[in-house]
Amino acid sequence: MNFFKNGYEIFENFIDPNRLDIFSDSLYNKEVVCYANQNFFKLKDPYVQCPEIIDLCLTTEVQKLVRLLLGNHWAIGGCNLRRNLVTNNAENTVTFFHRDHNSNNFIKLFFYLNDVTMEGGPFTYVEGSHIDRREAGWTDGSRWTDEQITGLYGQDKIKHLTANKGDLIVANTTGFHKGLKCKAKERLMLTINFTTEQERYGKFKLSKNTLDKLSEDDKFRCRFMEIV
Repeated sequence: MNFFKNGYEIFENFIDPNRLDIFSDSLYNKEVVCYANQNFFKLKDPYVQCPEIIDLCLTTEVQKLVRLLLGNHWAIGGCNLRRNLVTNNAENTVTFFHRDHNSNNFIKLFFYLNDVTMEGGPFTYVEGSHIDRREAGWTDGSRWTDEQITGLYGQDKIKHLTANKGDLIVANTTGFHKGLKCKAKERLMLTINFTTEQERYGKFKLSKNTLDKLSEDDKFRCRFMEIV
């Protein structure tokens, strides 16, 4: 596995694509919030509205991978279930390079809910930038242009991670990354953070009904959530 060196890894055919349909359906059938100058929608309180995300987090396949990358003390962190639109609207958020600073030890899993080519706005990562910090003046939340990042790392380090529904992308998003704008096709995507400590940007809500159905070990994996 090249994850620790490169900062990302793609696992092809990680999950049956049909198991992901419930998440894309939620983006059309449940309460969403519009963001970034109407460029994308996010499901509000995703663990509450779509508790099947918790089921996905606790599958044997996901737990085995997360344990390999974070050790035994891992827990489920933040979540983002979103639908990126094809628009001409300007955006200066996640389509610009940035680093995440959610916690000191976390990873992010990306499940594309449809096949994503270059026309569909793939997740883009600067290989090795989680270790090799070349920028000066970085602050939490700052945004960097393509020209700045190319000047720092070179074009060959910028990797556009196209993948199919059912594939899994794992990334250490303390490295520079962004999402390309969708050119001709919407991108539906579920991202889930896994962490060993409370993330800095608040707790995600989880219903007590969902928590009560879990085993004691699985409840431990939800220890950083706000129970409602």
